[in-house]
Amino acid sequence: MAANYERGLYKEYERLLTENEALKAERVTLPNESRLLQKEIQLRERLEAELTEKMAENEALKKEILRLSGMLNLDGTNSGVSTARTPLSEKKVIPNSRTKSGKPIGGQPGHAKNKLHAFAEEKVTETNVHRPKACSSCGGQVEDTGKVIDKDELDYGVVVIKRRHRFPVCRCADCGHEFHLPIPASLKEENQYGSRVQALGLSLMNIGNMSVNKVRKMIYGLSEEEIHPSEGYLMKQQRKAAGELQPFINGLKKKCLTLGTVYWDDTVIDINKCRGCLRFYGNEQIALYTAHLHKNKEGLDDDGILKLLPAETIVMHDHNKVNYNKAYSFSNIECNVHLLRDLQKTTDNLPHSWSSELKTLLEKTNTDRKAAMERGESAFDDADVRTFFLTFDRIMLS
Repeated sequence: MAANYERGLYKEYERLLTENEALKAERVTLPNESRLLQKEIQLRERLEAELTEKMAENEALKKEILRLSGMLNLDGTNSGVSTARTPLSEKKVIPNSRTKSGKPIGGQPGHAKNKLHAFAEEKVTETNVHRPKACSSCGGQVEDTGKVIDKDELDYGVVVIKRRHRFPVCRCADCGHEFHLPIPASLKEENQYGSRVQALGLSLMNIGNMSVNKVRKMIYGLSEEEIHPSEGYLMKQQRKAAGELQPFINGLKKKCLTLGTVYWDDTVIDINKCRGCLRFYGNEQIALYTAHLHKNKEGLDDDGILKLLPAETIVMHDHNKVNYNKAYSFSNIECNVHLLRDLQKTTDNLPHSWSSELKTLLEKTNTDRKAAMERGESAFDDADVRTFFLTFDRIMLS
């Protein structure tokens, strides 16, 4: 029993020695494994950080692709891009918010034909008689039958007038004083262009929107090369006319201040080879234009319209952010045409359906509004208004 017990103790002793050696060896390798594990953890963290960075870069690139694609897809239907900026390789899109009526192109059945009617006899200023010299059948002599066929023609001719104004110097029989009638300021030079030349130049420039150089050439050609005003002279007439229009402009400004709804818009133009701004105020009946070197609030305030409008006035514009500030009292509404373009832009460039649904709703409502106005109605009834806003809420909240 004792021998067996000793053998058992010996075996247990050997086992413990072996286990001890193994533990010693493991203790030697553990630091190395710990370092390797730590390196592995650091590598994994670095890879995860790089992956997160790459994913962020990927999302940024996706957004940039969408932005650039949106810029490429911009035209007059989904933005305010001018049709003049359409590349030559692409078809020019002309914005048109009208809906097709289904009617054929051209004059409609029953439409009255527009034509010139024969002159009354007392209105005729010139008569040309076209009498044949010989018979069109046999070549014989011809005689009048008393019958005649009249065909009228409306034309015009430009007659150059070289008018001289004489102011006789008279002497008073009583006191001997010599004098003449006052010479108008329009005749201060030895020779000058008359009022009709000035009016024609101003009309071509301001109504015809012709360049000064073309106006000069046009007058030169119409007068058979007799009248040849310089560009400087034509521009001087512009300044003179503008000064004469100042009372009328002041009256237009006062009228704008009394309107219930005022529209305004501006566009970029060239002023003395610099980028400037042409601005419009008015409604369907009146139009006031102003020009400024910059598109900013200072120019708006100089015009003296928006800042003087009362709180009950409604101002419609193309989402001009300058309108939304505490300096102005009026209420703002935005042009539906531009809102529809923005919605179309969202539909074209982003995976959204709400923009298309809202665009359809606004277009339908506008069509219904025009039909109601043709029927003599001044507003939608309560049921139509409620239906519109319920549909609007459903689209925006879905």
